Amino acid sequence: MTTNWTQTGLAYRPDLSIRIAQVFFGLTVPQKERIYALKQYFVYFSDELKLLSTGISKESWQIKDLAIKNCEELFHVVDVLRTNQEHRRPEIRQKLLSRFSTSNDLAINRSLNLALRLWLMINVQEPAFAGLKHGVMLPLPVKVLQETILSLDLLFPFWDSRTINLLAKEKQDFHEYGPFQATRRLTLLDFDHWRDRLLELDEEIFQSPPVSWAQLWRDRRSPQQFWTFWIAIMILILTFFSTIATIVQAWASLRALDRLS
Repeated sequence: MTTNWTQTGLAYRPDLSIRIAQVFFGLTVPQKERIYALKQYFVYFSDELKLLSTGISKESWQIKDLAIKNCEELFHVVDVLRTNQEHRRPEIRQKLLSRFSTSNDLAINRSLNLALRLWLMINVQEPAFAGLKHGVMLPLPVKVLQETILSLDLLFPFWDSRTINLLAKEKQDFHEYGPFQATRRLTLLDFDHWRDRLLELDEEIFQSPPVSWAQLWRDRRSPQQFWTFWIAIMILILTFFSTIATIVQAWASLRALDRLS
């Protein structure tokens, strides 16, 4: 049975909270701790739905011209948006017509705006409703967001030309966001939230041995080890040829002695 907007009371419907966590945030088997961590988001979700019925009269409410009528339809719109991220709004509207065949473009556009506001927490509104806002509390602590940006800055240094070319090729511009108040970390141990993942990445990149001769030749992670290894290889090669030359010289000397005798 679908859940109408008038029945959407997240404080009294824990099963709806779990469903939202699954669809919006990909939590396949949400735990109670994770659901509790999203408590502020559910407040945002509930307040955003209340704004649909805000206005001078019922005729001016957003909910009046809205294709979405229940949560299952909302989840369908979010799924269409997620699987068609490269498409523009007219193309996404066309894909939604199979589910909302009796709705016009205005109703589908408002449904898209609502889905974006609830899913990505982006204030996408028509100009007529741009003033409808409420105090938004971030579902993630600011410290986590700051540390995430610092982690991306560490993995993709903005001053590196190869990084600039890679991000331009992948059409990514997160390195241009800011400024924000955060202290640059000096070591990986200074990271509180992403420390374990960064240490795993550091071990994989900087401590794993090369798997081919080509990687061995290009490996500059430790210059001292690099030159020690290749100097040892050169000494080995020279020793090999020196040994061959000594053997040939001894053989030639023996042949010369045989001829004299």
